[in-house]
Amino acid sequence: LKRGGKAYRLTDGTKTDWKNPLTVVAEAPPKQLAKLCLDWNGRKYFISEKPMGLVEARKLATRLQGRLLTISSKEENDFIMKEGRGLWLWMAPWRRGNSGEWRDEQNRPLKYFAGWGPGNPSNDFWETNLGVITSSTAGKGWHDFNLWDGNLHACIEWGEEYSESAK
Repeated sequence: LKRGGKAYRLTDGTKTDWKNPLTVVAEAPPKQLAKLCLDWNGRKYFISEKPMGLVEARKLATRLQGRLLTISSKEENDFIMKEGRGLWLWMAPWRRGNSGEWRDEQNRPLKYFAGWGPGNPSNDFWETNLGVITSSTAGKGWHDFNLWDGNLHACIEWGEEYSESAK
């Protein structure tokens, strides 16, 4: 943690919702990065130049005070599919290996759940992480991935995913 930073326990064994992320997500990207970001509906998105593993993508998002992509509407999904440059992108949602319920980075159930690619979700026990394929030739849409799958690009966003009324 940075000096003076805060951390939260993920669970005390009785709560089902974390309520607090491990890191604070800024409202906007760092100024030096803003000009490299995609802009949609007042939100900023940064796609990494190089593919990486999920752990590296999460570390990059934390370092930039953002979070990995969570798509929360058909319009946002359409935007990512169009602007994703044919890349495979890591997303924030995850699930437990024995569950079909996908949750966001704050352990909230996903609000939008309609972007699946062909044959997905497979809900295989080991495929507990989510990515989106924006290439029309490779099964365009959301796919569940293993933690150790690599070669996906980080797609980082800033701000609150859901409005107060949608929580």
